[in-house]
Amino acid sequence: MKNFIIVIVAAFSVFCTGCRNYTDITEITYRGPAVCQGQGGMLGDINGMPVWSGGAPSRRYRVLCGIQFSWTENGTKSATKQYDETVDEIVRIAKAKGAHAMINMGYESKVIGHKQTMQIKASKQYFQLIQYLE
Repeated sequence: MKNFIIVIVAAFSVFCTGCRNYTDITEITYRGPAVCQGQGGMLGDINGMPVWSGGAPSRRYRVLCGIQFSWTENGTKSATKQYDETVDEIVRIAKAKGAHAMINMGYESKVIGHKQTMQIKASKQYFQLIQYLE
């Protein structure tokens, strides 16, 4: 009976690991110019943090670091919730580092499987955390 319970727990653990919506946040050291200046772009907002997309601020700034995070998209509400919580965490990191804004540097996604009629994708998002000068 004890071995049967161990097998059931192990099988359930493997099943849950395969279904979870894993997110991973990685800080990347920036190796570029000390002072940058963009030409403008679209400006949005995530939880009070300005986010530049399709460009960069048309004022002088410095890049504090890069942030990359990855997650699995499987169309479930828990996957969406995990993504939102991860973005909230990135905003907290940005504010703790003294960032004034973030630049959306890109997004990539690839299909890694299927769940019934839905694609399962491994996705990555990249941001730069920036601090305005002057």
